[in-house]
Amino acid sequence: MTKNNNVPQIRFKGFTDTWEQRKVGDVLSESRDAGHSGDIAKKLTVKLWGKGVYAKDDKGSAATQYFTRHAGQFIYSKLDFLNSAFGVIPKELESYESTADLPAFDCLGVEPYFMFYRAIQPSFYLMNGMIADGSRKAKRIHVETFLDMPLDLPSIEEQQKVASYFIQLDNLITLHQRKCETLKKLKKSMLQKMFPKNGKSVPEIRFAGFTDAWEQRKLGECVTFLDTMRKPLKESEREKGIYPYYGASGIVDYVSDYIFDEELVLLSEDGANITDRNYPVCFLASGKYWVNNHAHVLKVNAENENNFICNSLERMDFTQYNSGMAMPKLNKDVCYNIPLFCPVYEEQKQIGDFFRHLDALITLHQRKLETLKKLKKSMLQKMFI
Repeated sequence: MTKNNNVPQIRFKGFTDTWEQRKVGDVLSESRDAGHSGDIAKKLTVKLWGKGVYAKDDKGSAATQYFTRHAGQFIYSKLDFLNSAFGVIPKELESYESTADLPAFDCLGVEPYFMFYRAIQPSFYLMNGMIADGSRKAKRIHVETFLDMPLDLPSIEEQQKVASYFIQLDNLITLHQRKCETLKKLKKSMLQKMFPKNGKSVPEIRFAGFTDAWEQRKLGECVTFLDTMRKPLKESEREKGIYPYYGASGIVDYVSDYIFDEELVLLSEDGANITDRNYPVCFLASGKYWVNNHAHVLKVNAENENNFICNSLERMDFTQYNSGMAMPKLNKDVCYNIPLFCPVYEEQKQIGDFFRHLDALITLHQRKLETLKKLKKSMLQKMFI
């Protein structure tokens, strides 16, 4: 057993010993607990990129041999080693089964989650995975190859501390992911319920005190198009700076100058996203910024509210207004005549403010999520050798 003089950059208080260089096979032992053959109900799989172990509901072949897996075992995918397919079997999947292509291991001297967090780092799965054996196009990392890989280990007590830290970090990441998803679902639902459905002149949900029917207007009656003020800049013409440079679906760059200095509504003019809807088609821009010729610039008239008009447009299906052939396009003349249902300004303001608050919450959790993910990436590099 050799000593590795290296120690991680960051350690918990009280741990000073150097980590020992071992082989994976010194601390993991393959489990070959024979299970069923053929189609079974309780199968599990390992997801890519360190996303863990989950139940699997597809049918197996009649000739397939399965092996029973147990909570706390480390497991990986032979075929997707280079895609960071690792996990620890959770309690709820006790006695679920997998094939030999998803080998599982009893941990005999290593904390399972310490092994997991080490395995999902590129310096482990990518570097060690390059020695993949086999002759198939999609190469497999067989058990004997995996067990021969080097592994630096501290004491079991330090392993447990490190593993516990990253488990808590992952729990926080999951919490903010779920909050983001919940808020986005709420927004989608409220966009349907706080605006009139087809054939209706009032929405399903309204703020107290508003009872009048909404009036139908054309977009061109609610806004002034400022398209003549926008200016496209080739990438080679852009001088880097602090001002957002907007395109069809949001900020695409930052430049040293600006055209607009007020809150305006931007509506995509062209691009596949008009029909695909993977990104916002309509969004607000505020402060100082530049806009290219791929987004219409709309200044909302005094009797209308910016965020109300923005969300009125964002919730629409623009397929019927697409005038492009090879590439989807929302031409100005067509946009001018898009029908909108509008209540009085006071109701517009309350609806607009409601969605501003919701968007702010979504942004808050997204930023926390991004911060936590960056922290995790940094700490994985600093708390392991």
